[in-house]
Amino acid sequence: REPAQRRRAVRALAELGGREAFELVIGALADESGEVGDEAQLRLAELGDARLLRVLLGKRGVGSDDEWVRRRVAEAFGRMELAVPCEDLVLAVTRKDELSSELLLWSIERRALRGRLEGDVARCRRELVRLVERRGPVRLRAQALCALAAVDREAVLPRADELLGSREALLRSAALEVLCREEGDAAESACRALCDDVDPGVRAAALVGLAHLGTLEAAAVL
Repeated sequence: REPAQRRRAVRALAELGGREAFELVIGALADESGEVGDEAQLRLAELGDARLLRVLLGKRGVGSDDEWVRRRVAEAFGRMELAVPCEDLVLAVTRKDELSSELLLWSIERRALRGRLEGDVARCRRELVRLVERRGPVRLRAQALCALAAVDREAVLPRADELLGSREALLRSAALEVLCREEGDAAESACRALCDDVDPGVRAAALVGLAHLGTLEAAAVL
């Protein structure tokens, strides 16, 4: 009955390893105690049985009725050492749960930045482009843009340039972040242009970008 004991049990199961142990860890994602669910979420990074990926991509994971299970699993995919098919992650994105979907996109971005993008990368790229370009939740479009930047730099640059002029502040901020990863004149020009943006978040992103560039010209603007 004690959450602390259940949490220790989850940790011990993960250290024990094996499919049967991780079945129980997955079950603990829905524990009524947040600390137990969080422990299970952290321990999913140690998952060693690829067969359990199908479980996490199904009703006990990102398809669960429990919103916290969906979110925990979506985040954990980004930290796993197992090969996770990137197309499965992007195809699990849905408007019905924007936060879980944002975390799925973040996991794709994180895996790409770590050089751990596995599966059908071309299909993943196409789906990310579709998410960026279609009308939909602004947070998802912004995160999809950042994920696309990690997956395919060439594909993202023209879209980032276009979104610098978006009416949505989050999209302008995401476009700035993407361009500043490339550095160079285009990044500096974008930061200069948005230093006086009406939205304080965009102005902050421009200042962070200038600091990252670190040139004399950027320092003068700062």
